[in-house]
Amino acid sequence: MAVDDLLNDLPGIAILLREARGAYGAAIREAVALAGMQPLPVNGPLIVGGLHEGVPFDRLVSQRRQSIVKYETIERLFEAGYLSGAADNPMLTESGHEVSHVMMEAVTTLTGELRARLGDDGMESFLVGLLYLIEVKESREEEN
Repeated sequence: MAVDDLLNDLPGIAILLREARGAYGAAIREAVALAGMQPLPVNGPLIVGGLHEGVPFDRLVSQRRQSIVKYETIERLFEAGYLSGAADNPMLTESGHEVSHVMMEAVTTLTGELRARLGDDGMESFLVGLLYLIEVKESREEEN
């Protein structure tokens, strides 16, 4: 099927992207549940994964404008035992690192499934498209 036919037959790309990003959240939630770990709140994977990768906490929080939701997320991560320390500069606990590994395994598995479906060239084009959309977003945020 040609790209133009797909674009005519499917919902808009913005809708598709919103729905598709939920696949990673679902994969993470399922893996965490199967591992018998405390569920992660909305945006929890972003915070836990970012801290695990060494991203400074203030950068993680400032990446989203929904600071109230973020701080509720932080509170829930403390309650689940994934974070310790000061609320304005938390650190991952041992269980926080463990859930990070579970998350990364789920993400890697789903990405592998996507790559198998798209092939190497399709995956490369997909990533280039996503990176372009990120550039557009950042450029427009700088303008505002």
